[in-house]
Formats: sequence, structure tokens, C-alpha cells
Amino acid sequence: MATAVDSFALLWRELCGSLSPYQEALALLGALCAGACGARALRALVGAARVHVGTRLPLLHLLAPPRSLAASHGAWAVVTGPTAGIGRAYARELARRGLGVVLVGRDAARLGTFAEELRGDFPVRTLEIVADFSRGPAAYGDIARALEGMDVGVLVNNVGVMPVVPGPFLTAGEEHLWELVNVNVAAAMLMTRLLLPGMLQRGRGAVVNISSGSCLRPVPYMAAYAATKAFVDSWSCALSRECSGSGVAVQTLIPFYVATRMTAPGRYLRRPWLFVPSAEEYARHAVATLGVARRTTGYWPHTLQMWFTQLMPEWLWAWLAMHINIHLWKP
Repeated sequence: MATAVDSFALLWRELCGSLSPYQEALALLGALCAGACGARALRALVGAARVHVGTRLPLLHLLAPPRSLAASHGAWAVVTGPTAGIGRAYARELARRGLGVVLVGRDAARLGTFAEELRGDFPVRTLEIVADFSRGPAAYGDIARALEGMDVGVLVNNVGVMPVVPGPFLTAGEEHLWELVNVNVAAAMLMTRLLLPGMLQRGRGAVVNISSGSCLRPVPYMAAYAATKAFVDSWSCALSRECSGSGVAVQTLIPFYVATRMTAPGRYLRRPWLFVPSAEEYARHAVATLGVARRTTGYWPHTLQMWFTQLMPEWLWAWLAMHINIHLWKP
């Protein structure tokens, strides 16, 4: 037995000796990988601090007072889908900051009521444009005529639709699928195509494209909706690069759950808290990132959620998405 042990010990020493150069190479490779991971984590933390903390520090504002949005971008903001949820809160935040607001939606009565509310709460001008983006190309003629010659400095592509109740892809009707394409995809592109040339000519402005946390991974039982939001994210990021150096900022907003009737499932997540803010709280944070970040959640707790999502295995994300869509979306 002792001889066998001695033989094994000798063999082990010989193996370690022969593998020594490889061990050193692997150790160096491991150190480089760990350093790269640490550098990426540090970069992410510094970037998040710059976007979510730096924009809200009073001391920095005293040293370099920020210009008003009207002065830095233009006199008017155009917001699509402005009568509820994030769109409504974002429009109010822009009006609070002194921009005139053009409200583009399909419900004339709600547009008029909201415009009157904005004029009563803030000393701003408003304009209502009735347009149904689900009609496809027919919706844009009236919009183009109404906006002709206006100094539009901010375009917020917020309008969107989502399934009333999630379900398998094949249960979605053809009409609903066309609505997803016309409203969630085409509206952002065509509104941008309409207003971006004027911004580029003036050398200032911003296009804000509102995507969703569902753009980060495939979402079973909301497959088509999540895919439209992934399109918005990809297209918006590419457009941001194309406009780099022009004076026009193109920003992608990727909110997670916000406490609105559209985005919060069923009876759950309707009460605002830290990770599910009210639309007003979300908009205050998101507008502060305008011109600071090209692609952001707009709200720091959502940034934490995005990091966690990106680290999560896709199978786990898919399982959680299916659980939420099957069980939580209940009245």
C-alpha cells in the first residue's frame, strides 16, 4: 500500500511539473478575465452614477446652470400617445420645463381635456392633433400639415399598444398584429422621418423613443409585443449613432414596470413603490437624462433590474416571463 501511495505522489509531482507552464498561462488568462469583468462593472457603475446621480446634483447645477429645454432644443415638444401613463406624465414634465406641447392621439375629447389641463397648470402653449396610428400611412398627412414650419425641439415616440391579456402567439388576431406593427413600430419611424430633418437642419433637438424592458430578452406569451420593442431599441440605437455630432440626440428609454393600467398586470403592481414608480415619478427621472444618455432605463431602480436581467440565464428569464404572463395578468 505504501508503495502505491508513493508511486501516486511521484506521478502527481511529475504531472504538476509538466503542467506548470500551462497553469501559469491559465492563471494569467483568469486574471485578465477577472480584470475585464471588473472594468466592465466599474464602467457600468460610473455610467449609471453619471446618468442617474450627476444630473440631479444641485452643486453641479450651481457651477454650470443647465440651459432650458426650449433654449437648447426648441420651442415645441411633440408627444404621441399623451393622454395616459408615461406619455401623459412625460408631456406634463416637458410643459413644467417650459416647452409648448403638441399632443398627438386618436381621442379628440381626451386630447382637448388634457391640453386645457396643461395650459391651466403651466404657462405654455398647446396644440392637439387627432391621428389614429393604427390606420397606417393614412395617419400622417394631417400630422405633417399641422406641424409644418414649427420649431419642434423634442419628439417623444411614446404611442404603443399591447395585448389586453397575454397569450400564445397564434391566438393573436391578424388585426391586432397589424396594429402592433403600425403603432409600435411604424409610428416611431415615420414620426422621426417627419421631424428629424428639421432638427438636423437647425443643429439641435432630441428624439426620445420609448421601448420596454421586454426588449432585452424574448418574452413568451407576449412574443410579438416584445419583438416590436426590441425593434424600437435596435433602430433607435443605430439612429443615435447616425446622428452623432449633429447636435441632435436620439435616446432610447427602456422602462420596466411602471404603475399604469397599461403596463401593470391585473390587480398587481398598481400601487407605486421603489421598483414600480408612478408615471409621474418615472417621467421626472427620465426627462433629467435627456441629452445625457443614449440608452437608459431612465430610472435608477430600473437600471438595477436591467443589470440583473442581463446577468440572468435566458431559460430563467423565459420561465419567469411565462409565470408572470400566465398567472399575474388576471383581473
